[in-house]
Amino acid sequence: MKNRYAVEASFYDFLYDRTDDIAFYLEYASKGGGGILECACGTGRLLLPLARAGYHVTGLDSSEEMLRVLRAKLRKEDLATRKRVHLVRGDMRKFKLPTRFAMAFVGFSSFLHNVSVQDEEECVRCISEHLQPNGSFIVEVFNPDLTRPQQLVRLDKVKQRGNQTVLRFTAQEMDFKNQTMKCTNIYDFVNATGAVRRKVVHYPLRYIFKDELVRLLERTGYRIETVFGSVNHEPFIETSTSIVCVARKL
Repeated sequence: MKNRYAVEASFYDFLYDRTDDIAFYLEYASKGGGGILECACGTGRLLLPLARAGYHVTGLDSSEEMLRVLRAKLRKEDLATRKRVHLVRGDMRKFKLPTRFAMAFVGFSSFLHNVSVQDEEECVRCISEHLQPNGSFIVEVFNPDLTRPQQLVRLDKVKQRGNQTVLRFTAQEMDFKNQTMKCTNIYDFVNATGAVRRKVVHYPLRYIFKDELVRLLERTGYRIETVFGSVNHEPFIETSTSIVCVARKL
């Protein structure tokens, strides 16, 4: 079975076109005073705006297909922006780089690809080893909703691309004991004649609660600076859709 991102890379930017979090990371980058590490950088949705703004950014991702898309996008950038970007293929749980960064982050719920507590601990410890003293670490994940219907296929996005309509359906099955989710994404590409080409990906995630994330970071050498309920700096409450944890390396 193909890796999720091997399937999605060619159309990822078209369907995952979120922009509301870019200003948040630019804001924290301005406070850092040094290089930035993005783990699970994907096709550069967040990395490129940071590099264009003048920051030196190292992007780490395990998917060669996603990095290939990002490299193609980088070739269209000006020389100064290209020089500020360093890309590495690697596992965010186990990587070794010569640089120590002023800021690191894992955005857009990508941290949930750590599907066990051991994976989570390895990831945050490895990132800590690559941070300068008092360097900042930001994790953004969705706030788990345990009341969400299970094994129900939902249409959650429709976009037009030329004469083609693209539909994204999602489904999930939660293992409450292990705090994991079996996720399914279904993509239908419908042409002008009504013919449908379908692509399906299955992948696991491990969801994490706010207090659990805070404890994880505290026991692995971080001090919690703040926890927001969104990238718009809203205070975290039980019904927040996101958990945005800003921590500092001790």
